[in-house]
Amino acid sequence: MTSVYIASGIIIVLIIVLCYAFMIQTVAKKREQQQRMIQILEQRIKNFSVLISGFPQGYLPKELNLLIYQQLIDATNQLIQLNSKETRYREELEIYSREHAEIQRRPPSTKRVKLNSPKQSKEVKQYLTELNKFVHRLHKRSKLSSSEFDNYTAQIKQLVLFIAVDNYSAHAQAAESSDKPRMALHYYTLAKNLLTKEVKDKSMKTQVDALNQHIERLQKLTSVPEETEAEADGDNGNWDQFNSDGDAWKKKAIYD
Repeated sequence: MTSVYIASGIIIVLIIVLCYAFMIQTVAKKREQQQRMIQILEQRIKNFSVLISGFPQGYLPKELNLLIYQQLIDATNQLIQLNSKETRYREELEIYSREHAEIQRRPPSTKRVKLNSPKQSKEVKQYLTELNKFVHRLHKRSKLSSSEFDNYTAQIKQLVLFIAVDNYSAHAQAAESSDKPRMALHYYTLAKNLLTKEVKDKSMKTQVDALNQHIERLQKLTSVPEETEAEADGDNGNWDQFNSDGDAWKKKAIYD
């Protein structure tokens, strides 16, 4: 009987040891997963913070600004749930929530913010590409309705179009400075045709009128008839490439 008790005791001890080891392993695995999730969320917040700071003040429409800040708020709330002892997360949440509320109170701006240089235009276009990738991923995950998705992507597309228009205008101004009026006329015509073809917003009338004034002035100077839209469209390579490159925009982004 003594040997039976000893054997039973050994078995019980082994079971306890195995259960304890399993529990320790489970806790360690859970802690590792939690730490990995914290790193992912912190990186996501960092990426969105870089995205926000990359756009000039007032450049993004109100809806896109709110979308980005809502992602910052959501990610920070998840961090608080994972590590409630970290006071930094609560401080950041307070900042993001306050800025989100300020944007909500602010009326939508009708004034377009122009970019200062080709370098800035290139950087902003890259940020818009990343933002568009993220919007596509949200829609794919059913976190955006079709109407929200269409609204966001249309706003991003219009911002990229404005970059192209501003670049054409900058090329035209440079051509005039180099005493090349025919080339300036060509670029101003490209800018006008792109703007009138893609944007139906009546608020763009002032900008179209300004382009028309440049075109009429240069036509008189060069005595060259205005290019037709079909001719000008032949040189719209940059915009057409962007407009038809929808699949490239859907690649995995760093914001998911």
